[in-house]
Amino acid sequence: MAGKYQRGHGADAAHLPDIAEVIPGFRSLKVTADGAELVGVDSLELSTRAASAQVNDGAPWPNDLGVPVIDWQASFPAEETDADGDGKIDPAGLELPTVSTPVYIDFDGTIVTRHRCIDAHLQLAEFVHVSGNFAFVKGPSITVDVQTNFPSDAVTLLETVSELVPTPIMEFMAEELAGQDGPDRCWKTCRHPRCRLV
Repeated sequence: MAGKYQRGHGADAAHLPDIAEVIPGFRSLKVTADGAELVGVDSLELSTRAASAQVNDGAPWPNDLGVPVIDWQASFPAEETDADGDGKIDPAGLELPTVSTPVYIDFDGTIVTRHRCIDAHLQLAEFVHVSGNFAFVKGPSITVDVQTNFPSDAVTLLETVSELVPTPIMEFMAEELAGQDGPDRCWKTCRHPRCRLV
């Protein structure tokens, strides 16, 4: 969809951007399979007895404003009565009818990617053979506070580290410190020739 704003009757007009250029796209996926197998590729066998995949994410906003995702549970809350007249009380989420049990897209408003394979089998010619279970989960990023328990005196910290780290490593670290902050920033126990502390 595109729009246009025109002022007066002259040719002075500004074209608004296509809405597809402003509103990001969204992806939501929920798949389960009793089995899957790769066919048609010579010397490569790939199969799994059971597999599932779940994805809920979106394209980022412009100017690094973040990634929007759909909150399906809030968009389609659980029914208290049979509002859609299908003879059942639906849980939260978007109902997708199937030939048997319906599937509900019921992700909350967080970014998630989950993949799982049970009894997976990979064989590449006669050289590589791998089998087992596989699971991968990518969730939202969070920010936390870390209590490092470092001493308030940085020199005390460096002197403590120097007693635990072998001398060649300490000399390398001293070289880096001397090159960046000046040789007088090094610590007392370092024996690097560029260090001026005694």
